[in-house]
Amino acid sequence: MDTTAPNAGVDAFIEDMQGLDFLSAFQFRCLELQLIDGHKQECSTPSPAKAILNRADTTTTTANGGSGTTPAAPVAIAMPSLPHPPPLDADEFRRQGRLVVDFIADYYARIDEYPVRPDVAPGFLARQLPEAAPAWPEPDALAAALRDVRDLVLPGVTHWQSPRHFAHFAATANNVGALGEALAAGLNVNPFTWAASPAATELEVVVIIDWALHLPESLLFSGGGGGTLLGTSCETMLCTIVAARDRKLAEVGEERMGDLVVYCSDQTHFSFQKAARIAGIRRGNCREVPTSKESGFTLSPKALAAAVRADEAAGKVLLFLCALTRRRARSCCSCAR
Repeated sequence: MDTTAPNAGVDAFIEDMQGLDFLSAFQFRCLELQLIDGHKQECSTPSPAKAILNRADTTTTTANGGSGTTPAAPVAIAMPSLPHPPPLDADEFRRQGRLVVDFIADYYARIDEYPVRPDVAPGFLARQLPEAAPAWPEPDALAAALRDVRDLVLPGVTHWQSPRHFAHFAATANNVGALGEALAAGLNVNPFTWAASPAATELEVVVIIDWALHLPESLLFSGGGGGTLLGTSCETMLCTIVAARDRKLAEVGEERMGDLVVYCSDQTHFSFQKAARIAGIRRGNCREVPTSKESGFTLSPKALAAAVRADEAAGKVLLFLCALTRRRARSCCSCAR
């Protein structure tokens, strides 16, 4: 009986693909892995690749060494990459950099003239943009891009740095920070380990932990504390819940995962319940403790105690209480009992 080899035609397909200059080495490796894995992805491919794709998709090998036309495992092909323009030389980089700095300086000089909230409707920007990006930068493309930012983007921006912006939370940047961001982007290091960028790692410890936060010794690694710096408060919320969850499950056993209960007030930012759900807390085990206008919408110890007693009586495992600060309903967090 004839049998079909699971990856018949793959070797010939790969051999032919190596002769096509529109695939980078990385794309080719992705293609090879996708082909062996047997997945297919609909995409538009150049005609030479389509011909080879069809060949690999239909060529099979039988048990006696012959070839057949029974469809083989579907394959995927990577899209060709867009051309990469060369980097700017030093003089051109300086010239274009001045254009960007001047643009930002003018923006800050006039920021109080803009309406804080734009008067636009959803889709306003998409209708004004071209259907596709240019395949290659046109002459003086940066100046044209800055004009588009001025004429198309700024009319739709909520101006967080405006002196008349009071929503959400306080503005967190100024033009000094923009220069620092430019310097960091220019160096473009990735300090995910000490060896990856020793100076960046140590600057985090000295500048952020010591100079900026002035954390006491007890909260530093050297004093038995320590922790991690995250990009957003949503990430921080999730990290804290996961740490509390793992510590509690180590005490009560993994089988009690479904009994874990977390608490917050009905004024808490929605990111808390989202983080709890991501951490595996059941939807029905996220307790919102009601607040009232009379109490200033603060967390009521009496209402919280009643919710805790009810959960204890039901055999639940008390895990986490999300505290609330008045600055924003985003919260700092602490473990319950």
